[in-house]
Amino acid sequence: MAGEPLEGAPAGLAPSPSLARLWLVRRRLATLLLPWMLVFGFGTPLVWYDLRQTLHTPLLRAQADALTEGNQVLVRSLAILKRDIQFLGDFFTHLPGTGLADGPLQLQLFHSFAESSGYYDQVRWIDETGMERIRINYRAQHSELVPRAELQNKADRPYFVDTMQLNSGSIYYSPLDLNIEHGAIEQPLRPTLRVATPVFDKSRKRGIVILNYHAGRLLERLMAIGLQQGLEIQLINQDSYWLLHPDAQMNWGWQLDRPKDSLAQHYPQLWRQMQENDRGSYRDEHGIWSYLAFNPSADTTPGAGLRSNPLTWRLLVRIPEPALDAVAARSKLTFTLLVLMAVAITVGLSARLALAMRAEEEKSLALAQTNTALQHSLDNLRAVQEDLARADKLSSLGLMVAGVAHELNTPLGSAMMALSTARQELQQLEERIQSGLKKSDLTAFLANCGEGMELAARAVDRAGSLVRRFKQTAIDRTTMERRSFVLAETLVDADHRLHKWDHSLPVSLALELDPAIEMDSYPGPLGQVVSNLIENALVHGFPDNRAGNLTIRAEPEGEDGVLLTVADTGVGIPAEVLTQIFDPFFTTRRHDGGTGLGLHVVYQIVTELLGGRIEVSSVSNGNTGSGTVFTLHLPRVAPAATPRQPAA
Repeated sequence: MAGEPLEGAPAGLAPSPSLARLWLVRRRLATLLLPWMLVFGFGTPLVWYDLRQTLHTPLLRAQADALTEGNQVLVRSLAILKRDIQFLGDFFTHLPGTGLADGPLQLQLFHSFAESSGYYDQVRWIDETGMERIRINYRAQHSELVPRAELQNKADRPYFVDTMQLNSGSIYYSPLDLNIEHGAIEQPLRPTLRVATPVFDKSRKRGIVILNYHAGRLLERLMAIGLQQGLEIQLINQDSYWLLHPDAQMNWGWQLDRPKDSLAQHYPQLWRQMQENDRGSYRDEHGIWSYLAFNPSADTTPGAGLRSNPLTWRLLVRIPEPALDAVAARSKLTFTLLVLMAVAITVGLSARLALAMRAEEEKSLALAQTNTALQHSLDNLRAVQEDLARADKLSSLGLMVAGVAHELNTPLGSAMMALSTARQELQQLEERIQSGLKKSDLTAFLANCGEGMELAARAVDRAGSLVRRFKQTAIDRTTMERRSFVLAETLVDADHRLHKWDHSLPVSLALELDPAIEMDSYPGPLGQVVSNLIENALVHGFPDNRAGNLTIRAEPEGEDGVLLTVADTGVGIPAEVLTQIFDPFFTTRRHDGGTGLGLHVVYQIVTELLGGRIEVSSVSNGNTGSGTVFTLHLPRVAPAATPRQPAA
């Protein structure tokens, strides 16, 4: 109300219209902002988590790729070692003639092998006593045969002892460590992995062939993978000592008297988890770790003779904490910008929505007023429609009364003529009685009188039948009574013109009605449909007294349907008009008294009350003979309930 204070406004102040609108806008703005604030409150942590995960994803994917690539490098490198040592072992085992010896053929083989491979620092044959028989050193891309005087006995070395215990075809892998020459660690440091296999002469074991693989190249390849991705790659042995670390001072701790330089000492919790799982990930204050275990001597190839030993490496890839901090900083900046943008957009949209809602309310109020006026007009139109429909029905009933009166003239005229003749015969009889009645006169009078009475009785019965049928038709038309009936009889009674067609009209009528069709429906409305279609055909199809034909046909349609057709050979209906003929108040004869309700009432009765459907087809060329056909598809039994009855 205009005189009431605004809710939430300061008490005692009578707000002006502009102030009232301002308070209203603020209230609406607060109402619109509240849900968004709740969404932000609950959604912000989820968005922050999702954003961090999204920005972490490239790093995590790069970490996984680096771990996979590093593992593939290890697998391929060890596969080459296996192939080469098997080649040398098979050569010695199948060497014909002199058997195992340090002859020129063997020396040439070792030289060529060392030169062509380029991977091995030493290629050796050690006999069954542990004495080196052939030793090729490969340095600076050149192979060199070690003189006999410098060959050493390796009988106490673990790699010789362990390999001599293997069967033919089995392969030994040593731990990856620093090479030792003459009891001291070789300088500069030279990471070495030894791979060996026993050799046989016939059935007797004659020592081993062994390759010293220069593992520095393998470690450099692993390090390069990490550098390409901006990650740290590490490799540790079974005791958690580093074989590869970004800080070279951390490597080879157990050999260089630095026992505390191990992963177990620096990262004890990570080491415990790695001992429990062969593969996994770990997060601590130093970054995100991803790791997997790798056993150089493991081989799942069926029939492989690799020895199972506790030798296990673990490959690690670490995302450093500085890289994670950079991602976190980008996340915070991106998140802050997103929040600011979302808040700005929300506030702007809410303000615009508040103004739009006020404008919408004003439009709604105007629309409600317009709707009220339209509803009033619609009520008036419906009242006019009902009045016109009642007038049309009364007109139809009036025409029916006129037709029945016309029909009654014939039997009533016959009865009156018979009675008039009987009266004349009676007067003649009275005169003859006075002048002398003859028996023949009496007999003639009785015969004539009986025929006249019989004729009068038949005429009266005919008139009574017409009255009863008129009464039933009137009841059907006015009460919407449902009953069982014979379709042909109801159609003939539907319009007085069908009882006796006026042959003076230029239009001829043809009735093709199946007398065996019975229906349980509404005869009155059905009769009104037929009467309206006849009137429509005569008025619109044959203007200016044009000649033509009108055909009404009723025939079965399946077991449960009836096909009713009203067809004329008139001028037809134009295509642009055909789609509107069933609309209420549509007529092409407005100035000639047309109401536009006839076909609309037909459509309502057929589709809603009788439960059928109506189709119309027409060819219009302006000449008689083109014609229009109304086809009604009706059920023999009308629906038990209808949405609403047509206008009375």
